[in-house]
Amino acid sequence: MAESLTQIITKGIQKKLSGYPLPTSNVPFQTDLLARSLVPIHAFMHAIYSHFGISIFEDLAVALAEGNPWMSVVKRSYKVGTEIGEKTYGCIEDIMDGLGVGIGKSDKFHEVDQIRKSIGEVQSTKSIRLKRANIYMEETTGHHIALIDIQVPKNHPDRRTARELKRRLLRWVGVEMQKVTDVEVHSIIGIPYNTFFPDRYVIGMNMSDMLDLEGELKVAGDFWDLMAGRPVHKDLLNAFRLAVPELSVDLENYFSKF
Repeated sequence: MAESLTQIITKGIQKKLSGYPLPTSNVPFQTDLLARSLVPIHAFMHAIYSHFGISIFEDLAVALAEGNPWMSVVKRSYKVGTEIGEKTYGCIEDIMDGLGVGIGKSDKFHEVDQIRKSIGEVQSTKSIRLKRANIYMEETTGHHIALIDIQVPKNHPDRRTARELKRRLLRWVGVEMQKVTDVEVHSIIGIPYNTFFPDRYVIGMNMSDMLDLEGELKVAGDFWDLMAGRPVHKDLLNAFRLAVPELSVDLENYFSKF
């Protein structure tokens, strides 16, 4: 397993390097602060910590999920849907309003139960636009599906971002349950690594009163082990270490162009 994961990491980084432009030579503030030779390294590291690595994490998550014996279907960039019932839409907004004024902490089990009851009623539908799920997984029995939104760590996201994430997770549930009412939908935020390691991941008050931390958030080992259906986090960390020698020449060539 470690070898195949290493290949995914190596190929992903090489692909990114070939298509990722070097920073412009006219970056006076960064150059004065870091020195010219360090500017491309800073730009590269910033990209790795933000949008750059998401596709690689997605590749790894799919590879692990496809080997998960509990899953029969795995899809990436899954289009959730564009139609939701009017009453279900209103139900989700009521849940969001309750969280927004601090009525109580998020309880995903209760929230999903409310959504399911709203779907059971006859209702018209309305169109909505939803972000695709990075990963879709369906259990072998077909009774459970999981929709994963991979996010890079955000230590202190603003309240607006937290609300957008929560609303998206609930709407994913509503749209998917509308297709099959009795299916159990698990909408989850997956964070690939813990910036607070070895301490527990801290998400801040803006998210702790919005998310069900047990039911909606999987961080580092919990996320990767969920994808694989078994403990795999140590294997994954080792795969990154094994990729370093293979990438050293590519990285040296990339930075030498600046």
